[in-house]
Amino acid sequence: MNAKFPLRLPLAVIVLLVTTEYAYAQLIAYESFAMPVGGGLAGSGSTATGWIDAGWTDGSDTHYRIIDPLPDLTFQVSGGALFDGSNRAVQLTTNPEPVPNGLIASRAFPAQNTTIYFSFLVRPVAVGTGSDTLSLRLSNGTSSLALVTLQPDLSQQYFNLKLLLDGGGGGTGSVGSQALYPSTTYLIVGRITWTNSTSLKVETWINPPAAYPGNGSGNLTKTVSGSSVFSLIGFGISSSDTAGPISTAIFDEIRIGYTWADVVIPSAPPALVPDVKIASSIKLSWQSQYGKTYQSQYSYNLTTWIDLGAVISGNGQIKELFDSTKSDAKKFYRIQVQ
Repeated sequence: MNAKFPLRLPLAVIVLLVTTEYAYAQLIAYESFAMPVGGGLAGSGSTATGWIDAGWTDGSDTHYRIIDPLPDLTFQVSGGALFDGSNRAVQLTTNPEPVPNGLIASRAFPAQNTTIYFSFLVRPVAVGTGSDTLSLRLSNGTSSLALVTLQPDLSQQYFNLKLLLDGGGGGTGSVGSQALYPSTTYLIVGRITWTNSTSLKVETWINPPAAYPGNGSGNLTKTVSGSSVFSLIGFGISSSDTAGPISTAIFDEIRIGYTWADVVIPSAPPALVPDVKIASSIKLSWQSQYGKTYQSQYSYNLTTWIDLGAVISGNGQIKELFDSTKSDAKKFYRIQVQ
């Protein structure tokens, strides 16, 4: 896409704002759980975007709660940016037990039948007994495709993170079983690949670097019944205990996208030390998007355009550019988006 924004400016500072639907331009859907503290997982966060429903369904049960975790869920990606969950997250707990079968809160996004990546932050809080399960569920809208689960270890010191294939439609199994310890925040990344019209492969990574590290663990393949798409994500809670220790974990920052970079955000370019001068100038300011590049240009006649500075890569932040107007009677500006 090539977008041009011609603008005649007086000799004054002016802001040019190019609005976007949301900052994470390449994401299919994003959820930060920016909802009222204390409520269930039943609404839509103020920064949630890309979903095709009005909010989470079946999430008003007391086993789901929006909380303000202390500290916030954050994870520093090696070679990349800081994942910052800010001041809201959703807590899943098996308290009170037992938990009714089929306790699932979910929401939908546009159906996808291509390779899809997803990521989220998780922090274990309390490890219960072996019958407890907290899970992120991937579904085609009619049946589950796979589950990323937290299951207590027999020692009750940590959770085993496992990737499971649901039994419906053929294909069961599990892989993973990496230990996740309480009070530690982890970044979980997954990929769903459709190997053909009826089969999919699911993989996971735990605390990966910003650069794609190669195939992940959890190389499980399943024959899919019903619609061969990925269209719904949800949280599941189950426990058959009647008086056992409870399991609790906090989840945040769900991202769903088409590429690794969509869900494992690369770091922004390093800041440069500016050459500070006092002079008359204009300021161009716009909201950048991930995966986009921007070239600012100026013209004196709206016919011949001259590049103003270097190409700028978008990173979801506000970009600014100054240009001196010391000797110009008039100037026109535009920003080309690629």
